[in-house]
Amino acid sequence: QIFDTDVRGFAACIYRGGGRAFTLDYRVAGRQRRMTIGRWPEWSVTAARERAKELRRAIRKIYRVNATEPAFCEVTSKRDLKA
Repeated sequence: QIFDTDVRGFAACIYRGGGRAFTLDYRVAGRQRRMTIGRWPEWSVTAARERAKELRRAIRKIYRVNATEPAFCEVTSKRDLKA
């Protein structure tokens, strides 16, 4: 993984077979999570970085709303973020 210096948790993953993908690492309810944004070259670095920013904002918003119910936040976050 090669992590971005601008967006926390955003990274480019380069696999042994030559495939590349963009991911976002984040924490919800104290647990580390990783979401794949998309594969390169279907996603450009710029587009994936912008999507990572959107996802981080959505994660923060969902977590704040459901801070008293972390299990609910964990379940809804991935489903809500896929849209």
